[in-house]
Amino acid sequence: MDFKKCLIHYYKTLFPLDLLCLISTRNNTYPLSSLEIAFEIRPDKKVIMLRKVNGKIPYSFDNARDIRRFMVQRTVVALHMGAIYWKPRGSQAAMRLEKTNAYLHNPAPLVFDLDASDFPRTCVCKQHDMCKICCETFVLPAVDTIVKLCVLLDFKKILKVFSGGRGFHVWILDDRAYDLLPSQRKNMCDRLKKQGVELDADVTLNSTHLTKMPMTVHATTGNIARPIGDTFDMDKDIIHLSNVTTEQIEEWTQQIKDVLNF
Repeated sequence: MDFKKCLIHYYKTLFPLDLLCLISTRNNTYPLSSLEIAFEIRPDKKVIMLRKVNGKIPYSFDNARDIRRFMVQRTVVALHMGAIYWKPRGSQAAMRLEKTNAYLHNPAPLVFDLDASDFPRTCVCKQHDMCKICCETFVLPAVDTIVKLCVLLDFKKILKVFSGGRGFHVWILDDRAYDLLPSQRKNMCDRLKKQGVELDADVTLNSTHLTKMPMTVHATTGNIARPIGDTFDMDKDIIHLSNVTTEQIEEWTQQIKDVLNF
């Protein structure tokens, strides 16, 4: 089965979109139509981010079914979700108010984004690669450092996700994580920096930043952005879209539910 057919099959039948919508709307506390959504598509070998309709009106959906239908019709590679706004996103009025403090209703989740290429590695990896050496020497220890800090700060709902490419995302999904002040988010980043953790800090500090959702597909590698447990083995735990099984999807989905106490 070619990549396009794999994508269609995956997003139509296996992708746990309902669960991800619950995460992004904080268990349906906020309407899905007010959530900022973007999609990655891959015509030929390029990757394009679709965030607006014809460059003018943001994508807005009333339910997960419509998002899934769109993803299948457009052969979407990856799904990104962000902040919740006061009004539905699909209007010109929304565009004019977009990303103003008065318009933001609920910030994007607290996420720490780690890429192997940001560390002072000496292996033979190219810019967008991650090998077993740099993963185990730099990136996984940094993931552990983030988790330890979050546990120290009494966060409970910590989800670790392999990005599918050269790094990991650490999601903090406790309710109070959404209420952190910008200064508190910055304090966490500063503390991690002092411990040698290299972050894409804008993902953490920008309360409206879009983040690729867990269980989506990495647009370049074709690997699943899957949750991980206490260990991660690059030889066994990187799963390409073409090789993923229903049992694996069920296992990873249950991991997310366990973190959320669903």
